[in-house]
Amino acid sequence: MTTLTELHFADLLPDSIKDDATTKALAEVIDIEFSLLLATMNVPQFLLRVDDMVEPELSILARELCAPFWEPAFSVERKREVIKKSLIWNMTRGTSWCVRDALETVYGNATLEEWHEDGGTRGTFKVRVDNDDPVTKDSFGKLTRILTETKRQSQHLDALVIPRSAESSLVVGGMCEVAQPIIGVMQHHASGSGQCGSVGVAFFLPSILCNSQL
Repeated sequence: MTTLTELHFADLLPDSIKDDATTKALAEVIDIEFSLLLATMNVPQFLLRVDDMVEPELSILARELCAPFWEPAFSVERKREVIKKSLIWNMTRGTSWCVRDALETVYGNATLEEWHEDGGTRGTFKVRVDNDDPVTKDSFGKLTRILTETKRQSQHLDALVIPRSAESSLVVGGMCEVAQPIIGVMQHHASGSGQCGSVGVAFFLPSILCNSQL
C-alpha cells in the first residue's frame, strides 16, 4: 500500500499524457505543494505513543477508535498492532485486503481464496489459518467474528482449513443433511505413546460443517 509521503502524481497519469512535458512539470509542482501541505499536518499525539502504551490505556483507545474484534486476552503487542490498524480497517471493511490483513495480524499466517480463484460457488471464500492455538469453540468463534466484522455481507465462508499437529485428544463435530438433518460426533484419541501425527482440520459450511483427516 502506498502512503501519502510515497505518492507521486506522475505515477497516476494515464499513458496518453504521462510523457507530455507540460503535464510532467505540473505533476512535479503538485508533488512539491502536496509535501508542504503534509508537513503542516499534525499527527494526533496518541497515535505516536501507541508503542509505549499499556493497559488500561490500550483498551480505552481501542474503544475510542472502534477497534474491530478487540479481545482483552490479546497480548500487549497484538493489542498495539490492532489499534494501529483500526483506522485503515474501518475504512476498508468489506474488501478482501481487509480480511487478509486482519487475519494475518491476529494469526500471523493466513490465506484467503475467493470463489473465482478456486472455482467455487459465486460469492463464497475459503480461509486457511496456520496457528498453534488449540481448535476450540472459543477460538473458532473468535475467528468467525474477525471474518464477520471485515468481510462484506454478500460474501459467505465456504471452508475453514486449520492444519494441526496434536499430542492429545481431538474432538470434532460434524453435521450433514441427507433426508433429515443428522448430527454426528467423531472423537479421536491419541495413541498410548502420546504422539499423534499431523492433523488436518477443515470446516466446510454449510453442507459439511467439519471434516477431519488424520
